[in-house]
Formats: sequence, C-alpha cells, structure tokens
Amino acid sequence: MKKTGSELIAKIAKIGTGAAVAAAVVVGFCVADRSPRESAVVLSSIPESSVSAEYKSPAISGNSANVESSPGSETSQKSETRNTDETKPYLVNINTATSRQLQTLSGIGEAKAAAIIEYRETHGGFSDVSELLNVSGIGETIFGNIRDYVTVGDAPPKETPPPDTSKPSSASSTSTPTAPAQIPVVNINTASVEELQMLPGIGSAKALAIVQYRSVCGEFYDISDIKNVSGIGESVFAEIREFITVGNVSPRPVENTPQAPEIHEEIYLDLNTAKKSELCKIPGIGEVKAQAIIDYREANGGFYSIEEIKNVSGIGDKTFESIRDYIYVEYRERPGNNQNPEEPVQSESAVNYPVNLNTATLEELCTLPTIDEEKARAIIQFRIDHEGFNDIRELQNIDGLDIGTVYILRYIITV
Repeated sequence: MKKTGSELIAKIAKIGTGAAVAAAVVVGFCVADRSPRESAVVLSSIPESSVSAEYKSPAISGNSANVESSPGSETSQKSETRNTDETKPYLVNINTATSRQLQTLSGIGEAKAAAIIEYRETHGGFSDVSELLNVSGIGETIFGNIRDYVTVGDAPPKETPPPDTSKPSSASSTSTPTAPAQIPVVNINTASVEELQMLPGIGSAKALAIVQYRSVCGEFYDISDIKNVSGIGESVFAEIREFITVGNVSPRPVENTPQAPEIHEEIYLDLNTAKKSELCKIPGIGEVKAQAIIDYREANGGFYSIEEIKNVSGIGDKTFESIRDYIYVEYRERPGNNQNPEEPVQSESAVNYPVNLNTATLEELCTLPTIDEEKARAIIQFRIDHEGFNDIRELQNIDGLDIGTVYILRYIITV
C-alpha cells in the first residue's frame, strides 16, 4: 500500500540524522510515479535539518548530472552553460580594477597594485596586457603567472604619431625638442605640479619633489640637473628628456672659489664654517645635502663632533664613512655639560703644549680636543704595545681616531 506524502513527511521527521540518506532514498521512490507538481510539494515539505550536511538530494542540490533530462531540454542547456562558466578563469581588467582587485592576482601586493594604477593614470591606460612589463616591479616571471588572468577590456590600441615632416633634417642640436602632440614640452623651471605630472613616469610625488628641489636649490640650468631630484634617475630622465626644457635660463653662475684639489686630503672642511659651495666639493655631497648641513648647524648651534653629521637628513652611516676623511670640527665645549660647579675647570692654557704622545699622562691627553678618557687610554695602550710613537700620524692606527684627528691636533702634539 502506498504511503501518502504527509505520512512520509511524518515518518522522516522522526528519523535521526544517522538515517538521513536512507530517508532521502525513500522519498525518491515515493515521488517517482507522481507528477512533477506533486513531487515538488512533497520534497519542499521536508525539513532542511533532516537532510545530512554531507548529502543533498538531486532535486535540492541542483546537481544536473543526477537529474534525468533530455539533451535538448532547458535543464540540460543550463547545465552546459554553468559548466562552461566554471572552467573559464576570472579576468581582471587592469584598466578599471581597484587596488584590492589587482591584489587577487598572483604576486601582486599593495605596492605593485599601486604601481599599476599609477602607470595607467600616467599613460592613459593599457592598450595591451604586455604593457604590464613596463610597470616597476613586474618582470617576466610575474607577468607569466598573471597574463592569462588579466585583460585590458575594450581599450583601443595606441596610435603611433606620424613623423613631423615640417622639421628640418639639419635641425640644430641646441633647439628645443618637439614632443608628440599629446605630451607638451614642459619648462621644469616654471611648471606647476599638475603640468609636471603630464610627463611620462612623473606622478604626484616626483612632481612635488621637482618643485621642492628648485625652491631650495634654485633654477635648473640644464635638463640633466633634474637627475639630482630624489626619485629621478637615468631611466626616468631618458623617458622624459625629449619633453622638458629649462627655458631661457641665465648661464650657471661661477663662484669665485678655488678649484677643488685633486688630492682628497686637501679637501678638509670645518663643518661649522664651511660654505655651501665648499661642502659641495666633498664627494657624495650635492647642493641638497650641503644646504641640509647648513640648516642643521644653524638650528642646533653648530656641530660638536663629525659623527653628529649623521643626524642630518640624507646622511647615514654609509655616507658618513665615505666623507669622514674630508671633514672636521674644531673643539669647543658643548653647552650644558654636567660639571661640578665647585670644581674648578682646568683651562687649556694650564697644559704645556705641545703634548708629547710618548710621555703624556691620562689627564694631559684628555685636555686635547676630541680626546676623551676612552681615546686617551687607547693612546697609552698603543704606545705600550708599540714601544712608543715614531710619528704623530700613527694616531690613525688607533680605533676611533683618524686623519681628521691628526689634522686637528697637529700643532699641539709631538713625539
């Protein structure tokens, strides 16, 4: 005797989860000889909790592979369409994608996503996915991993501008270069931040750096001077050199200073008195860093040791090691030293100069400019280990002392 739909539902409601699969089979037999409408009513009445998480009946799960259908039926056509969509990869449009969408691509993090967006804003979008290789940080390996998952959408190909036939073939090399119509020639001495961003490879950060540089260091006298701006190297300069000019700028002024000597020992400057033009002669110190050194000493009351130059913006340990042989600081007392006010301060005039490195006491050595107790002990230990000094330049062999120390002390020490 056949069970009615309501009787079966009552039965299934009493079945535990362990028998869910068997219940589903029973329902299948029940609805097999019924009309589609009656079957749907029975199946839709089954509580969701009575079906195991690991099992869904074909009618509920929508698995078309287990539903009997004719090849030309609507169910079969939907199944084929869905399977095709599942195998088709999701494509990211690099001309419209957000940073978060770009980061779904293999090997693309926040920095590379930002670089892609900056590139398309600067160059008016991508015409081909291979242009990704022009983006900083994206090489052949990363491009090979993502090329099948990116698209440029309906972007038209970039047109190559026709050659300028009006330009004489024997044009002077000093004339202002003519740029393609879409990129105007920009005067880097007068251009605004917005105008500078029209140059290829120049975003808002580099444009602002150019404006700040010329406000601090003065106008550009040659287009190659732009390479002194932070973030603009040979590659960026090569990309923009055809689109920039310095206008009718006056010739670079010639300072009435002696030529820098070829022997580096002759470049020996006091950080507290050296002019900007003199500081620029030190290898690795350009106009920006020279001005930063002057700004620091004016703001902090001068330098008290050459090591203090590492506090200047743009000068770290590496730069300091490369310039330490070119700089010195005349000894002077740092204000606010914690001295005992009741203890008289021994003046330098109380010491008999020159101080003999081979006989001086610890206290006498400590009176020398730049020599503290640690360095004084190192001097005494050196003369013990080497049976005395033969030349004051041997001080360079002591850790913490260098040619600059010898230069400062040369008139007040002897052997």
